[in-house]
Amino acid sequence: MRIVDRKTFLAMPEGTVFAKYDPSIIREPMVKADSIGSEGKLIDFRYTSLTDEVDCSGSFERDGIMDLAEIEGAPFALHFNTLCRDGLFDADQLFAVWERDDIMGLITRLQQALADGYGSKS
Repeated sequence: MRIVDRKTFLAMPEGTVFAKYDPSIIREPMVKADSIGSEGKLIDFRYTSLTDEVDCSGSFERDGIMDLAEIEGAPFALHFNTLCRDGLFDADQLFAVWERDDIMGLITRLQQALADGYGSKS
């Protein structure tokens, strides 16, 4: 993993796995989509979340799903391809960018957790 500034991050390709970084705090993992330009300069970006996008048609449905999850323990599905726009334009924002080995390590760990915690699907 490495820490980069906003300008470096905006120049990175789609598919880059990253997290916003505040001093000593690595936020949730996301996947970078496209960078958005204006007047020949990259100014913003789109991303997909890996942890917090509920599979729903909108905020009203999401609220209902989350209420049932909290009150009744109802399971719900995540959506891993919901495109979001950052829109914060924070020139000082730093990004923790995952390297290939970091991603492979996470995949390996998740596969082990899947086998240990959920068993084989027969």
